[in-house]
Amino acid sequence: NIGFRDMVPTYMEEWSPPSGGDWSLHRGGAVFMQNVSSVGVHNCTFRRLDGNAIFLSRRTRNVTIGENKFEWLGENAIATWGDTDKFDATAENFPMYTTIERNVFRELGIFQKQSSAVGHCKAAFTTIRENI
Repeated sequence: NIGFRDMVPTYMEEWSPPSGGDWSLHRGGAVFMQNVSSVGVHNCTFRRLDGNAIFLSRRTRNVTIGENKFEWLGENAIATWGDTDKFDATAENFPMYTTIERNVFRELGIFQKQSSAVGHCKAAFTTIRENI
């Protein structure tokens, strides 16, 4: 039951494309997780953050994000982004078995045009359900 607000802008920080194309993403967030397992983020409020709220980077396992409020965010509410060796994902260096449920999202992407409630890049076995 923690509140996060007023994070510094990241739209001038380092960005890179998670796949082919012109869309890019900043690998960072108010809550940044990498090389973790069995982590939960529940009943938190993310308000007026100028960047991403929650970012799951590279190897994460069994992360649950539930019953949170995300509002007035500059970029994405939740982003997942793993690494692969071109098309070879056998190293499993990406988020797996993530559950995102019963969250409320509003006023997203104030600075980033192609933002979303859940940006899902190079991740596997993700369950997204019952969000508004």
